[in-house]
Amino acid sequence: NGGMQSVPTIVFPDGSILVEPGPRELAAKFS
Repeated sequence: NGGMQSVPTIVFPDGSILVEPGPRELAAKFS
């Protein structure tokens, strides 16, 4: 992740987790 300390991690109410999600992954998750 390029040495960044914070990694964007999204936890959804259904228990699934996305780490450093790309736009395509987010679009698929929220569609």
